[in-house]
Amino acid sequence: FSNAKAAYLDVHDVAEMARLIQGADVVISLLLVPFHPAVAELCIQHRKHLVTASYISPAMRALHEWARSADVLLLNEIGLDPVIDHCSALSLLAQLQRDKKRVISFTSFCSSLPVPDCADVPLGYKFSWSPRGVLNAALNGAQFKLDGKVRDENILLQEYFPEILISHVLKLEGLASRDSLPYAEMYGSFGKLGNLQTVLRGTLRYPGFADLMHAFKIIGLLDTETSIHLRDWRDLARVSLEKRIGEQIGSDRRSFLSALSTVMTTERAESSLGALDWPDLTPEILSKTPLSTPLKPQAPIELFTSVLAHKLRYNPGERDMVVLLHEIVAQPSLPSIDSATEVHTSSLVAYGNSEASAMARCVGLPVAFAALEVLYGNV
Repeated sequence: FSNAKAAYLDVHDVAEMARLIQGADVVISLLLVPFHPAVAELCIQHRKHLVTASYISPAMRALHEWARSADVLLLNEIGLDPVIDHCSALSLLAQLQRDKKRVISFTSFCSSLPVPDCADVPLGYKFSWSPRGVLNAALNGAQFKLDGKVRDENILLQEYFPEILISHVLKLEGLASRDSLPYAEMYGSFGKLGNLQTVLRGTLRYPGFADLMHAFKIIGLLDTETSIHLRDWRDLARVSLEKRIGEQIGSDRRSFLSALSTVMTTERAESSLGALDWPDLTPEILSKTPLSTPLKPQAPIELFTSVLAHKLRYNPGERDMVVLLHEIVAQPSLPSIDSATEVHTSSLVAYGNSEASAMARCVGLPVAFAALEVLYGNV
């Protein structure tokens, strides 16, 4: 681009990052969430406004008073999820309020996925954002309210929603995300949490994702605590499972399948083996992985991330799509005995094209609009 200048930067090089920030009018950070606070601190020191698309982390929130005293704006949560989802939800809620409706239930799902004809991989998923972030999300818990009961789930990959109908031709599965409960207060139209039967925000995947990712977790591929040393990528699943069960497993395919069958059903063991064959992570498979094995021991999740980042990337010509769906159940504010509930929906389906991915547009454009408003002094 003629109006852009690229610069190589190691974010651990504080002096170089400070130099670049010092020369900017406004800073946009699209780094991973853990790196934002370090950028924000430098922005505060040099009195430069900051825009990010990420959720506000505790570390970022802790900088609020310092930024305020320095008259520096730290504008977060200005991408797809969150911001486009919030705006569309608030628009629908405002309309219901004008129509004198009372909200009973709020459900929202949002995700970026490959279009169906590009979802030709075992997980049915390809990365349009941080690969490690996707795997970390599989380890997170979630809080939400469903059918009048508050749920605190640490087994999201087992307690998922198997049928989310986006259209007559597209059915996905849903997984709860983070803590949905504060949205009862955040969206003023709700009133209080106790007035709602359901408050749920989540992400979407193609059917089969949750079961397969849960199998990977059982095998130990999402382990963040232990470290293993690989001589060959085909040993990754076997060695991860060895760490998980505390026993050695033969380096042949039959022994690995037998060990898998001790931690999951035979049917799931066979399907998991087939899924792991695809990225060449199982014994005796013909390896086509061009990645060099790391010289130093790493956590299984780090190694698994490296492989999936390579295998689940979008190839030239492949497209992604962004899917957002709100479903609100409401009834008249003054219900009578025969008052029926109503289901109101708001949806967005955006497709990538030859110029940009759907994810890049849905995240990048809100960030760009926000940065311009900051530059113009309107924020």
